[in-house]
Amino acid sequence: MTSRSMLCAASLVLALAAPGCRRAGDRNLVMAAPVRAGDAPSAAASAPGAMDPALRLTPSVRSRWTGMKIGVIDLTKRQETTYLVSRGQDFTLPGGSLTFRILALVPDFTLDNGVITSRSDAPADPAAQVLITENGRQLYRGWLFARFPDSQPFEHPRYAVRLLELEPSRPR
Repeated sequence: MTSRSMLCAASLVLALAAPGCRRAGDRNLVMAAPVRAGDAPSAAASAPGAMDPALRLTPSVRSRWTGMKIGVIDLTKRQETTYLVSRGQDFTLPGGSLTFRILALVPDFTLDNGVITSRSDAPADPAAQVLITENGRQLYRGWLFARFPDSQPFEHPRYAVRLLELEPSRPR
């Protein structure tokens, strides 16, 4: 088994086990299967949905959540800044080269029989599937989980990222 296959398998096990490992007050983040500098992403890893379980969200879940708040830690300055990333719009860090795109927002994440869905419209276990690029090059495509930041495998020499919360749509 290749190291990439082992990493993907370990990430899937973590994603399956993580929702059951809760403690009151946890604020955490998980991202699966990072692409490290020098790795050439395979066509399967780059194609949207190619390695993902099926995603099924109700229309009410899709319409209720329109963005996410992320904490971006500048490791060189040891400073965290909170940003709002809106679904449907790329967000590039000010003065930086990292760009974030939301692929999916799930307020109460669950994975059951290979299908990702939300148990409810309430943000009980928020998750966001994101694409992170740097200067147009894909660095990471995977999930951020607000409840598991210590398991965060996204690697970058300058930045660390964590999902803080999902942003609800504004009443009209």
